[in-house]
Amino acid sequence: IDMSIKKNKKWYHSPIILTIISLLGGAILSFIPAYYFTIRAERVEYGKIENAIIVAEDFLSQGMAGEALGKYEEILTNISRDIKPEFYARVKRGEGLAYYNLAAKADQENNLKKSISSYLESLEIYTMNKFPHEYARTQGYLSNAYLSMSEIRDKQGNLTRAIQSNLKALKVYDIKLYPMDYGKTKLNLGIDYECLSKIDSTQNYLDNALNCYNEAVKIFNEDKYPFENATIKLNIANAWHGYFENDNNPKHLKKAISFSEEALKVFTIESFPADYSTIQLNIGLYYESLATVENKKENLSKAFEAYNNALIIFTKENYPYEYASINANLASVYMKFSEFENEPENLQKSQFCFQEALNIFTIESYPIDFALTQTSFGDYYMIYSKSLHSESDNEKLMSLENAVSSYMDALKVFTEENYPEDYSYVQGKLADAYLELSEFKDREENLKKADEASIEASKY
Repeated sequence: IDMSIKKNKKWYHSPIILTIISLLGGAILSFIPAYYFTIRAERVEYGKIENAIIVAEDFLSQGMAGEALGKYEEILTNISRDIKPEFYARVKRGEGLAYYNLAAKADQENNLKKSISSYLESLEIYTMNKFPHEYARTQGYLSNAYLSMSEIRDKQGNLTRAIQSNLKALKVYDIKLYPMDYGKTKLNLGIDYECLSKIDSTQNYLDNALNCYNEAVKIFNEDKYPFENATIKLNIANAWHGYFENDNNPKHLKKAISFSEEALKVFTIESFPADYSTIQLNIGLYYESLATVENKKENLSKAFEAYNNALIIFTKENYPYEYASINANLASVYMKFSEFENEPENLQKSQFCFQEALNIFTIESYPIDFALTQTSFGDYYMIYSKSLHSESDNEKLMSLENAVSSYMDALKVFTEENYPEDYSYVQGKLADAYLELSEFKDREENLKKADEASIEASKY
């Protein structure tokens, strides 16, 4: 018996198999370096793109929106939406932020339109299912752009869009998981509701606004978040002012003033000069409103003091927009002083302040502010015409013609289509001006124009 151990022949010992394996192995080994270097090249290229995005974002963080936009435009020439969608969405969102920041400096409406378009394109990729946090973040940016656009065109439509964007963000920002984001979004949502309440007087919007603010202030308490807490209190103050506009109850304005003064404990002139001045401007508005229902002279004097406190920082050279806003308000206070102080200087100072405001509030740059200021300037000319003696008929005539001209300028912005309520309000004033004008010139023609304006005013 053969006792030797039998060994099975292994399949890989076959010369044919060894030859095939050798050939395959060579092919695989030659493929590995090529594949490796292709992937490495792609990674290097994507690394360059990501670094470029970081540079653009750094420009944004430094307030260099123009430089950021240029960088984003350069990046877009090197990336494909289909191949690298996340990069593309991030760049489009950054582009939207750049346009949004540029809108604060020039060409406001056009830059906001581009900002909104970029955000919407970003959201085609940043969907709620795939990128929930980026989706919510981008919706927040979009809501801000809509809010800013509402100050220029289609106020109600853009505010409604802003609200919808914030509500979409809140589907992601759970209060337990993202308390800070939840609180900030609630604050922004409150602002949207409050702004909407100014064109729709139903108290529901103000209630929604105040509820949002109260939720936000619970998260941003005074001890841990003094800055955020003070900011929310300012918005609460605005809401109480809104309640006053609905029912003329002075207690609402007193709450508004109280919340504003609390905020000033944080926003001091030394630490936050611009914020301090903005609060002083708002306090001036509250006191001016309070003067319509009680202690007229005393509250107008407090309004006057607050406006001048604001002008300490808001100079024409450094803050032209704020400077113009304050001058428009000071013009109003001087007009009201003229009602119980028979001093011609008050009306002269009023006219000067209006002209200072309109030097900055042009129809091209600030259409809404232009229209509001022109409406008030028309009121000034009406009051001035009444202050003149009977022997000053030519001056009265000129003043009334100036009133008509100012109201007509306001109607260039406050069209029936876009601002029906403002259109109606100014048409009512225009009717009064034509009626007064008919006593001095072209009686039949001006009476006819007064009737036409009255009909327009009664539409809304």
